[in-house]
Amino acid sequence: MTRRDAAIVLMMLLGAVGLTICGCGGGGGGGGVQQATVTGTVRDDAGLQPVNNARVEANGDVAFTNAAGEFTLQTTAGNKDLEITKTGYQDLTLSRNLVVGDNSIGTRYLQPELQAGHGAATGKVRRNGVGVAGVVVHGDTQATTKADGSYAIYNLTAGERGLLAVDPATQAVGFTSVNITAGQTTGGADIDLNLEPPAEPVF
Repeated sequence: MTRRDAAIVLMMLLGAVGLTICGCGGGGGGGGVQQATVTGTVRDDAGLQPVNNARVEANGDVAFTNAAGEFTLQTTAGNKDLEITKTGYQDLTLSRNLVVGDNSIGTRYLQPELQAGHGAATGKVRRNGVGVAGVVVHGDTQATTKADGSYAIYNLTAGERGLLAVDPATQAVGFTSVNITAGQTTGGADIDLNLEPPAEPVF
């Protein structure tokens, strides 16, 4: 074999070794960290407004909500407890099996903390048997109904309390009374919008 032939053989061998080495590093993916992204929106359970600067944590990975209540959390895949906290609200914990890639938890609602001597009430506002969204429920505080007509109103003084519901779109109103227990949430405070606004005067 000539020196030139030997050089050609050596170059071919080195090329084969290089291809083998390159092939070992790609396509496996089995030993790397599996990344997961969690997105969602956090709102106040009473007024439904976005909660800014709420803390979202998953096993040490942390993100905060923006002014729109939205957050994006980078973490790893697997079974995780998502903890959402904000001063003035009760903590919320969600257990999720996060998959690799995108994970959405949708809209989540934080419940305001109850002050001493106060409780909460929940119910639905309906008109002709159908839940009405966007109705404002008035008591010691206020609440707004969700898409299905449900609402939760917090920090009502303990005792018998009246709740007035007003639909801003139609001005229809409804009323109920509920017995509030301090430190507890009373359910079933449903309200029917059955009182129409007065007719416009005719001249």
